[in-house]
Amino acid sequence: MRPKQANCEKGSVKGRNTRTCAYCGKGGIAVTRDHVPPKLLFAKPLPDNMPTVPCCEFCNAAFKRDDEYTRTVLALDLRASAHRDVLGSMPMIARSLSYPQAVGFTRSLLRGSRSTGILAPGGAPVMAMTLSVQRINATGEHIVRGLHYLETRKPVDSKSLVLVRSVASWDPPTPLLLAAARMYRKCLDKRQREVGRAFSYGVGIRDGKSVWFLLLYGCHLWIATIGDRPGGLAGNSQAAGGDATLDRLMP
Repeated sequence: MRPKQANCEKGSVKGRNTRTCAYCGKGGIAVTRDHVPPKLLFAKPLPDNMPTVPCCEFCNAAFKRDDEYTRTVLALDLRASAHRDVLGSMPMIARSLSYPQAVGFTRSLLRGSRSTGILAPGGAPVMAMTLSVQRINATGEHIVRGLHYLETRKPVDSKSLVLVRSVASWDPPTPLLLAAARMYRKCLDKRQREVGRAFSYGVGIRDGKSVWFLLLYGCHLWIATIGDRPGGLAGNSQAAGGDATLDRLMP
């Protein structure tokens, strides 16, 4: 069954007003629109069905650098190189890397790159990069918190544990992916949606807990769970990892 197109009006806000931030949950504050997923992951023109959620200035600023990092490194992934949204975004990415304030970021990318000795079909060398998985996961958390607001009409509870894991490959399936699939099968409420051609997601919801599969450019996957914190775990964001923790969240 083809996933539904996300509703661009669902949870959308126009301009700036006063209401609850979809991310931190603070109410009665000035908010603006935040696109979910971040609009910088898409080429222009943006998809017609791109949803927005209310977001305070602090949360909006907190996401920016990690989202820009994620956009750049995932667009440079050879598997995504032929995707329409990646091709359409490359001029913007190149311009952003040429700005004086991006010199440090550009140098760090170069320092973390090495030649694989393989040539692409066009003859250019294929480079391998050392990625900051933490920053990529931060973008995944940004997205899943926004989607949670869209699907439930409320922010993630401050007492809930949010786990986000970037999955580089799912062939063969990893223990983490298999654990998430087990959780998904246990959910009676299952939803699948698409945003443009670049992004799709599936979510299973049961007893206030949820498991998420976020797919970008057809090749990059995040697995996320939102649920009660198992005993002994501290914090409310990416506090633990592994398939055992997933099974404990939704036994």
